[in-house]
Amino acid sequence: MQQWVKAMSQPARGRKTGLAPSTIRTRYNYVHMAMRAAVVDRIIRTDPSAGVPLPRTGRASSMTIPVVEGVGRALSAAP
Repeated sequence: MQQWVKAMSQPARGRKTGLAPSTIRTRYNYVHMAMRAAVVDRIIRTDPSAGVPLPRTGRASSMTIPVVEGVGRALSAAP
């Protein structure tokens, strides 16, 4: 599982960069859910996807709230 996650992070045939961390996390989550269900159904003893480190997703940029003067200048400049 760890190799699979790492492979998705690397460039491959048909793509110049690795997949986005959010895409990797989504794919991993689907596989992880299937593995957990297999453990619950006693098809496998342990979940091989448990504890696999995933790439970190970037933080969303914070919004900057303009000051009153900045809003006034923007309104004055707008048609």
